[in-house]
Amino acid sequence: MSCSYCGGAFSLGNGIYDDGDFVCGSCLASMMSQYSGTNAKARSGEAIVQKVLKKSTTEIKTEIYQRYLRKSGWRFCESSFLWDILVELQRHFPNGFTRAEEFEYLVERFKRHYSRSHLRAAIYILYRSGTVKKKTEILLTTDIPASERVLSKKVDALLIERLIGICKAHQLAIEVDGIIPLLVNSYTAAQLKTLLSNAQLLENDAT
Repeated sequence: MSCSYCGGAFSLGNGIYDDGDFVCGSCLASMMSQYSGTNAKARSGEAIVQKVLKKSTTEIKTEIYQRYLRKSGWRFCESSFLWDILVELQRHFPNGFTRAEEFEYLVERFKRHYSRSHLRAAIYILYRSGTVKKKTEILLTTDIPASERVLSKKVDALLIERLIGICKAHQLAIEVDGIIPLLVNSYTAAQLKTLLSNAQLLENDAT
């Protein structure tokens, strides 16, 4: 990673992250030294420093992860929305459906509340979670979990797997405290360790 202001090397140990910008320690110090200035650059530097002072290290880590997830194409979808999609598909297509039928029906059913890009993201998550899968070479079918909570845990596992791949590609540290706010469910330390281990194994198999 590099500083958004000077292009130099950036790390959380010697800099901060602010709403999409990485600011290295040198630039941050320069901004702070210009507090007494009245120009736009000085005011901008003061605003950044004041915002960062209100953020915890965990919040900063989480924001960085969110930024990279969005850049990778991941879109956060409520588990209730994903559950509704599965129920609707099973009800409307009891004998299976094609990809085109699926998307056309979901657009018609949810267009008042969700965009096409949001629906595509939800469909991707359902495919990857195994809750929508192949029935034949042409047809797909649903495999609805026992409950919405079970579905949400599958989504959490997928998010962690995607995030580990991102961290590996961009040489980011995997910080558990920064991941926790991104998850739907609460987990014990042992459960989180298992989730991370399983995701790392899947990522290694994929590469």
